[in-house]
Amino acid sequence: MAYGVTQLLQRSRSLSVSVLAVDDHPVFLAGLRSMLERWGIQMTELNDPLRFWKVLRRTAPDLLILDVDMPQLGGI
Repeated sequence: MAYGVTQLLQRSRSLSVSVLAVDDHPVFLAGLRSMLERWGIQMTELNDPLRFWKVLRRTAPDLLILDVDMPQLGGI
């Protein structure tokens, strides 16, 4: 049987997991950080999509969360 989300998140506590979240809404980023940190996941937040490539290279995250609709650049 495949692992559920809860089992994967519990397993991730013993691993070093990082996320890069790109969104122009600070409330969303704060809420996401609060949820992820409870599971021991390190989050880098970025509210300026024009800095995406620089931050991506610097952080090398395991997962990207991208807002699709941002002022200067979209997540797609």
